[in-house]
Amino acid sequence: MKYLNTIHVGDDLLEILREFNPTYFITDKTGNRVNEKLLGLWVDHLMGDRVISKDNKFLICRTIEEAQIIE
Repeated sequence: MKYLNTIHVGDDLLEILREFNPTYFITDKTGNRVNEKLLGLWVDHLMGDRVISKDNKFLICRTIEEAQIIE
């Protein structure tokens, strides 16, 4: 499988599934509270396992597993 949108976070390689503007998930008028339930629904829908905040964007990602050699 070919991964076009990837990002390194620590020792993990993540496939970026979708990016969002954080204001999409803001629940109050002060702009301080993120609707975690809505964000979680998007993560489940896209079959992701992590959300990263980078460059004023929320990136929904999936961890790319390391290959295991079977002898």
